[in-house]
Amino acid sequence: MNKEEFSIQESNISEKKIVKHQPRKSHIKYKLKSGKLVPGTTTVLDKLGYGKGAITGWTVKQYKEGNDPAEVLKYLAYLGTLCHLKIQCHIENWTLDPYNISKEDWDYTDLSLKAFKKWEKRLNPTYIESERVIVSEKFQCGGTLDLVVRIDGQLTLADIKSASSVHEAHIAQIAAYEQYWNEVEDEPIENVIIIQVSRTTENLVIHSICKEKREIGLKMFRHGRSLYQLEKEYKKL
Repeated sequence: MNKEEFSIQESNISEKKIVKHQPRKSHIKYKLKSGKLVPGTTTVLDKLGYGKGAITGWTVKQYKEGNDPAEVLKYLAYLGTLCHLKIQCHIENWTLDPYNISKEDWDYTDLSLKAFKKWEKRLNPTYIESERVIVSEKFQCGGTLDLVVRIDGQLTLADIKSASSVHEAHIAQIAAYEQYWNEVEDEPIENVIIIQVSRTTENLVIHSICKEKREIGLKMFRHGRSLYQLEKEYKKL
């Protein structure tokens, strides 16, 4: 099976939504109200190069072990996408059709879903939004927010990560998402968390992102957005 990034294909059967995941032909296109295309937040943050050093060391290790790093990364990305999709289906009460998912991959990602359910049972969140697409007119950038929930009365922005660690780009991303939400909604975000799930185990870590870290993260995002624009202008010369 080709391990690619997947998008959702939906069908309604007896009022129960059945979800299949199909190879995604293109990334989400973010547009301003004017119709102008703008970059996604992760595209902007890629310009800052966070995590590249770790990837370089990991790449050397993969070559030494006889693996193709590009194929391994593609497969890990596939597992991460599948983790997200399973969690989204659980939240939305959809049924995920396993028709083109291997048993091994299904069982692996079931562990992350079990871990998420334990977190859910412990904190009993009220789901407000799931996979909400927002385009910021202010920052000329778009993003897809994993979750907005209410926990203990606080409106909380939650981002689900299946990475092995949480690094600066993740903080910058969720800091930008907080601003996007506050730009278009009346009720501001009060709390921000990153839910770090494992692709292949039941391990789950909750990272509460304090205001000070979010402020620095937003500055990082602003630098990335400026660098993206400068590079775009340079290529026109």
